[in-house]
Amino acid sequence: MSWLTNLWNGMSPCMTPGVERCVVWWEAWAAVGSFLAVATALGIGAAPILFRRRQARAIALIVRVEVDHQLLHVGASLLLVDGPSHTGMEDNAAKINIENCDSATVRELLPYFDILPAALSNALSLYIVDLETVQRFLSMRSFRERGTTVLGSTMSGMLSDLEGSVSKARKELLRYTRAENTDIMAEYQKMAAGLKRLAALADGDPKKDEAWLRRHILGMR
Repeated sequence: MSWLTNLWNGMSPCMTPGVERCVVWWEAWAAVGSFLAVATALGIGAAPILFRRRQARAIALIVRVEVDHQLLHVGASLLLVDGPSHTGMEDNAAKINIENCDSATVRELLPYFDILPAALSNALSLYIVDLETVQRFLSMRSFRERGTTVLGSTMSGMLSDLEGSVSKARKELLRYTRAENTDIMAEYQKMAAGLKRLAALADGDPKKDEAWLRRHILGMR
């Protein structure tokens, strides 16, 4: 006996309503109708949420690539100024390099915070706050003179904290988008070496001023 036959027998005690006292159990049919109505309503109600989740995941894929890119800049700048001392021009290069970072792309996920995992939305919030705090602080720093040396720096501490928050955001984005985690330390070092060369060139040539250094680090921005 098929499930359809079982269902019909549950609604009516016979196969032909109206023949030989065959009647339909309207209460049972009403219950089924109510169930179908509720199921339909739930399906319609869930549709916008499912659509928003698909949107959020699509945007998160774009944000993850951008965060990877920004983490390289933060890590390279940190390597450039980390340690007991560094040149003033290296400090300038690290400062300018952080301008390559922008929280605007990450902010694209703000409207979806209510449906994102709490760990991800919290990590993104901290990332935005830390990046904008560091950039605001660095914007008040003047360009250091050629030939100067910086003994220690609050900049390295701030960049270290920023690297931690960006790394956390990247980790949660990788988990949310189900992407593979790759080691990018070698890329840190490669970018830092390039910044160090630019700083050395600017330090040794009076013609290579702030505009030159900014043009080579930020491109045509």
